[in-house]
Amino acid sequence: MMNRVRWHHFDGHNQVVGRLATRVATLIIGKHKPTYSPHLDHGDNVVITNVQDIAFTGRKEKQKIYRWHTGYNLRSTTPEYLRNFKGKPEEIIRRAVNGMLPKNNLRRIRMKRLYMFQGSDFPYMDKFSPYQQEQIMEALNSRPSTDQWLKATDYFDPFDPAHSYGNKQEGFAIMTPEQEKELLQFAKERKAEAEKKQE
Repeated sequence: MMNRVRWHHFDGHNQVVGRLATRVATLIIGKHKPTYSPHLDHGDNVVITNVQDIAFTGRKEKQKIYRWHTGYNLRSTTPEYLRNFKGKPEEIIRRAVNGMLPKNNLRRIRMKRLYMFQGSDFPYMDKFSPYQQEQIMEALNSRPSTDQWLKATDYFDPFDPAHSYGNKQEGFAIMTPEQEKELLQFAKERKAEAEKKQE
C-alpha cells in the first residue's frame, strides 16, 4: 500500500505544550494511518505557528527541570530549568515531541518533519490543499487582536464560575478560539450594562 505524506497545521496560541506535543507526535510517527508499522517511516509533516504563545499548566515555568547525564562517573547529571528556554519556544516543543517518539533510528528522521515558526506566517502554505489553506487562514484570523484581548480582560472576572476557563489563578491564560469569542461577547455585554448604569 502506497504511503501518502500529508501536511498538518497547528496554531500554538494558548496551546498547552504537552497536549500539543502528543498530537504532533502521533502525526509524525504515522499512527493515525492504516499503513502504520513500527519499523517503517510513514509519518506526515507538521507545521506549528505562533509557538511564542504556547501555554504551561501548573508551575512548570518555575519548577520544570530537564536533566541529562554528563557522561562522567557517579551518574552525575546536569539540570536545566524550563525558564532558561523562555526565549526559545521552539526548543521547548522540540524537546517535548522528541521525548514522545520511539527511541530508535527513525526518531531523527521524524523530527526533521516538524516545522515551527514564531508568528502566523510560514513558507509552506502551498503544500496544503485550497480547502486546508482556507481553514488555516480562517483559524488564524478568527483570533482577537491584542488590543481587543486587553479590552476584553477589563470586563472579565476569572473567579466567576460562569466564565472561568482553565486555572482560576491564571484566569484566561488557556482558551480555545471558541472560548475567546465567548469571552469577547461577554465583555461587550458587560460594557453595555456598565454604560446603561452610568446613564
